[in-house]
Amino acid sequence: MNKNMSNNNFNLNNTCLIHVYWITLNQSGLIEDSAVRLNNEAAIYIYQFIEDNSKIYIGSTYNINNRIKQHRYSVNNGARTCPKFYNYIEKYGWDKFKLGILEYINIYELNKDKYEIKRVILGREQYYLDILNPSLNINKTAGSTLGYKHTEEMRKTMGLQRKGKSINWARRNYMISDTTKNNLSLGARNGITVKVFDKHNVVINIFPTITSAARHYDLDHWTLSKYIKNGSSFKNLRFIAELKNVKVWVFDKERRIVGVFSNAQKAAKFCNTNHTALRRYLKSEKLWKDKYYFSREARLIS
Repeated sequence: MNKNMSNNNFNLNNTCLIHVYWITLNQSGLIEDSAVRLNNEAAIYIYQFIEDNSKIYIGSTYNINNRIKQHRYSVNNGARTCPKFYNYIEKYGWDKFKLGILEYINIYELNKDKYEIKRVILGREQYYLDILNPSLNINKTAGSTLGYKHTEEMRKTMGLQRKGKSINWARRNYMISDTTKNNLSLGARNGITVKVFDKHNVVINIFPTITSAARHYDLDHWTLSKYIKNGSSFKNLRFIAELKNVKVWVFDKERRIVGVFSNAQKAAKFCNTNHTALRRYLKSEKLWKDKYYFSREARLIS
């Protein structure tokens, strides 16, 4: 946490006294002071409405920087995952809220056990939900939507999203083409590469993931995804996402095809090994256990 960040004790209805680092936001939801830097760590955070301190929203995250970007993206694109909180943002603006860090959580001491990490983070979030009873949280159980009934509009929007339409496209009755829809669903499972074209339609860069491309051009993942989906340009650059080739061909010792699998995991299961070991043999093109060769192509390169 940057030392220039303001902080004070947070007292609500005399129920508790919590030390909070407060951060002011601009109209876009970005941190007002460019000198302030948040840690890329798990945290419990709070948004407080400046004009009425009782209006608060509490959340938890594995990475506080990513989460505040997600909130901005969701509001800009009409999401309703946090309806009461987002309604206030749309009505009054981001600059009428301040962001606070209630607690950073050191998840690196938990031996990278994702279930234990999730349990600890949600446990700390539940602690603050219980003692602060935030008015802008619909669900008062950390990590659960139990007891919350979605509106008819929200159910329709969620259904449209599952069918391959974005929130804005769903509301405007725009359809994603079947090709794009299939590519997006396959990309979610198998991954994509991102090609970058200049104004002359020449490829100037290729990245293995959306995240790596976004980082290179100082964008967040959500913004770059929007450029890709909309086909819009950024600084005279155009981004095209293509499916990675993740199929695996398995050959016997005589280099005859034994089988073709949609990914390394399935090929590894067929060979009764793990996909990490199989990927090593994919790269080395060596014979595995005197039985099989593996390739990403329909022919085995010798």
